[in-house]
Amino acid sequence: GQMGAKIRPVVLFAAQQRGKDRRIAYLTAIWTGLRRKELRTLLWSDVRLDAKVPYIQLRADVTKSRRADPISLHSQIASELRAYRTDQFSKDDPVLREVPSMKVLKADLAYAGIDYGDREMGYADLHAQRKTLNLMLATNKVTSRARQSQLRHADPRLTEDVYFDQSIYLAPQAAEISSVPAIPDLITANSESAEVIGERSEEHTS
Repeated sequence: GQMGAKIRPVVLFAAQQRGKDRRIAYLTAIWTGLRRKELRTLLWSDVRLDAKVPYIQLRADVTKSRRADPISLHSQIASELRAYRTDQFSKDDPVLREVPSMKVLKADLAYAGIDYGDREMGYADLHAQRKTLNLMLATNKVTSRARQSQLRHADPRLTEDVYFDQSIYLAPQAAEISSVPAIPDLITANSESAEVIGERSEEHTS
């Protein structure tokens, strides 16, 4: 519509709710590493927000590995899910009202000024958030075993190779390596040694 045109309250409310739905979907995807199907089939009965340590108990029939794995919930997503859950919720209700399609995801990325990517650098699709989670945890010194468990990898090589980017260690490595003294310049060292020897010879002949 035209800039400054009035928007009906019902339309505005629907748009705001859609934004909240997408936000919680993206946050859940990033913090849990859940795949698209797992996000779509996630029920409130799977989300144990009232446990001493909040977690998600996945059902084996909806996971890729056919395992009923538990997933720890970061305090941010646990708090966001509590706020998102309505008072009238049913345990059989889907947690997420909307899991953004590829078209919607691309539009949201473009609006946020984020490049979707290419074949060389990779794509910022929903599945890529599993790698985002792994790198986010690794840069905050979360152990390899904890990261493997959160991503539900049976093989640790998936966590440390396929879902990892070794370039995050370049800066710390460079800082440590730079603390080592430089190798002496042999020509300069030899010249300085010759000068010292020459000075000593002059002292003996004086």
